[in-house]
Amino acid sequence: MNNTPLNGDEPLLPALNLIYYWRTTWSRVIARAWADEEFNRLLMTDAKEAFKKMGYSGESNMPTEGMVDLWKLLDIEVVKPEESPNSQYLQPEGSTNGDALQYTHNGWHQAINEGLLKMKLTLTLPPKPEDDKWNALALGDYDAAGKMYPITGC
Repeated sequence: MNNTPLNGDEPLLPALNLIYYWRTTWSRVIARAWADEEFNRLLMTDAKEAFKKMGYSGESNMPTEGMVDLWKLLDIEVVKPEESPNSQYLQPEGSTNGDALQYTHNGWHQAINEGLLKMKLTLTLPPKPEDDKWNALALGDYDAAGKMYPITGC
C-alpha cells in the first residue's frame, strides 16, 4: 500500500506544528501590541507582516511530511474590541500592586461572557460539485487539503 499523500492533501505533522506555534506566537503578538504602538498599528493594518516580525512565517516544512503554508489557506485580520468598560481586564479584588492573593476568577471572564472579545472566523463555503456523485469525494479532498481545520485551513 502506498502511504504517500495525494497531491494537494495537507500533511498532518506540519499542520500540527503550525497550530502549536500559532498559539505561542499569538500570545507574544498580543503582548507586543500592548507595549508597542507602532507594532499595534502594523497588526491592525497588516497582520501577516506583524506575525512575520514576531518570527511566525506561517510555513511548516518537515522532510518526510511536506510543506504547509498557512497564508495560502488563511486571510487574517486583527481588530480592536468594541469600546466598553466591560471589555477591560478586571484585576483580582483587593489587589493594588499585582498581588494575586485574592485571585478568584479569570480577569477576562466578564468581557468573554458578554461577547466583547469574540473572535471572528470567516469561512468560505466551497461550491458544490456539478455532479452529485462527486460530493463525498469532494468533501474528503476538502478535508485532506486542510480546509476543515480552524487555523490551518480557514
